[in-house]
Amino acid sequence: MLRLCVLLCLLAGVGTPDAALEWKWKENDEFWVEYATEYDETITIKEKPQKRHETFSGVFQLTVGKVTDGGITLSVKVHKFDYTGETTKPVAEKMAGATFEVTLDKHLDITGISGLDKVAREVPGAATIGEARLKFHQTMAETLNRYWLNELLLAMPDKAAKPGEPWEDRSVMDVPPMGRLGIHRTLKDEGSTKDEGKDLRKIAVETKFEWTPSQGEGGILPFKIQKVETKSSEGSTTALFDPEAGRLVKSSAKHKYAFALKVVFGGALLDIEIDRDQTQELRVLDKSPLK
Repeated sequence: MLRLCVLLCLLAGVGTPDAALEWKWKENDEFWVEYATEYDETITIKEKPQKRHETFSGVFQLTVGKVTDGGITLSVKVHKFDYTGETTKPVAEKMAGATFEVTLDKHLDITGISGLDKVAREVPGAATIGEARLKFHQTMAETLNRYWLNELLLAMPDKAAKPGEPWEDRSVMDVPPMGRLGIHRTLKDEGSTKDEGKDLRKIAVETKFEWTPSQGEGGILPFKIQKVETKSSEGSTTALFDPEAGRLVKSSAKHKYAFALKVVFGGALLDIEIDRDQTQELRVLDKSPLK
């Protein structure tokens, strides 16, 4: 009877742990990322609101480079990059066809991006704007790519986690000219699910943001952000992870936040409020989604 109970338990999966939630990086492995986001934003200056709607979509080919205990390198080729933001338009228009390298630590935090200086030098007028402005354009190109990379590189738990058990992840992202964006994620394994015939794991992510003001851009901007206060911040992501492949499959996110800024401009101190509602969709594919 005992043997029969044990057999039935095994057949039912009782006591058999799910596959570990961990990224499986293999040198020279190649995959594609398709990303799309849109947001509605209201910027209020002197009690006068200005509304705008922006979209961004891109397709990226990633190749895994060196894999060590300390981290990973990824080579990225940009196949599509459409961003409607007017401020970043000169840089965004030069992104398609670019290649760059991303270095990650063992927690998948981005420790460096190299190669986007070439994009900055292709921006119209780059030959005469000076090195400081070129550096700013390079930083802008890196920031635009950090958005989708941060959605892709969800950190898995350092140890085996049971369904329903949360884990934490903290990272920072430079966002000129505002400063540094602190990203605090609480992730939770919500168990097994099926999608397009695959056995996957559903991961729920709650995200909070916190800004640290910029210390200045070396005089290349006509203003300086003196203070940034987080008024509200909430974000949720539903992600599907393939534990067998050791890779994210797709994610869908909604973020809503509001910040109050004190900005010094032309000797005057301005109070500015920014409210944004944003949605993001990301897919990881074995082949190019482009036709």
